[in-house]
Amino acid sequence: MGHTQSSAPSVFPLKPCCSSSNEIATIGCFASGFLPQPVNIQWKSSSGSITSGIKNFPAVAQQSGYFASSSQLTIPISRWNSESFTCTVTHGSTSTPVTSELKGTSCNRTPKTSIMPGNNTNTKPSIFLYSPRTKELEKDASSLISIICLVKGFYPKNVNVTWQQNGSPMNASQVLNSEPQLNNGSGDNTYAMFSMITISKDKWKKKTWYTCNVRHMTNGNETLIKEISVGNC
Repeated sequence: MGHTQSSAPSVFPLKPCCSSSNEIATIGCFASGFLPQPVNIQWKSSSGSITSGIKNFPAVAQQSGYFASSSQLTIPISRWNSESFTCTVTHGSTSTPVTSELKGTSCNRTPKTSIMPGNNTNTKPSIFLYSPRTKELEKDASSLISIICLVKGFYPKNVNVTWQQNGSPMNASQVLNSEPQLNNGSGDNTYAMFSMITISKDKWKKKTWYTCNVRHMTNGNETLIKEISVGNC
């Protein structure tokens, strides 16, 4: 699908899984639905600007014809627990910066289940995977890439997303999940969320398989899966 009109990005904050390392925290910022490329992603905290610990990933093409891009920030866990962080996404073609704030949360709290008023129907999620295209990998000098799993159109809100590499569970330190958000524009009060993994470019080029696993109450005991490798992108 081709588009000619400029489109501003939507921005989703990505928080670390609770089982990540006790020493450091990796947080992320995911910009989706922009056209044309590129976007610029910058970070700051409640204590000032940030220039180190940042990893920006090349844009990936979405099935819609728009682009998505992501940035990671690695910080000591002490800072994550005591400061707030902001990522600002600037898109030159639409000239409007979009800002998203992330704050540390306790991993010991039980997630709350929120039920929205109205006649909502339990709805199964749909899963979409995005990865860099081959020509974009050749342009980028980094040894790392990101793969994005978009889970959308589900209700109620609670959902669990995990990853596998060649059938084996991936370490939680490699995974960043966004909080479920209302699926704007759907008109049906369903939710959407993103999950992102960071992997080496070498593993990707060796046609390693990556699987996004999604569990939702509408699946019962079944896990929905979506697989991707360099050979099927």
